[in-house]
Amino acid sequence: MERRITPFWPGLLLLISTELVEAQYFNAPDPELEATMADIRQRRRDRIPAIDTPSFVTATSADSFMAPGDLVIGLQIGDEVRAYPVMFLQGREVVNDSLRGGPITVTW
Repeated sequence: MERRITPFWPGLLLLISTELVEAQYFNAPDPELEATMADIRQRRRDRIPAIDTPSFVTATSADSFMAPGDLVIGLQIGDEVRAYPVMFLQGREVVNDSLRGGPITVTW
């Protein structure tokens, strides 16, 4: 009875070379992602600037820059009403305001 050993090294070499090619493919930097990350790196940790003096417009004036489906964070205390458009909160995330004489903070 003759025992035949399959060549091991050519198969291993092929497997390793395939894995190295795949590793290079997945580790390629994405130029668009790098540009976005540069913007994020410029901000220090926990240093997102807040909106401290928000300005407001009437609902009729807001029609010129907002679409009917745009998201807002709405707040009503008594007869005072505020709407904070999410599009303005995307980069700032915090609004310090006052309503009915007291301080409030809106976060996104």
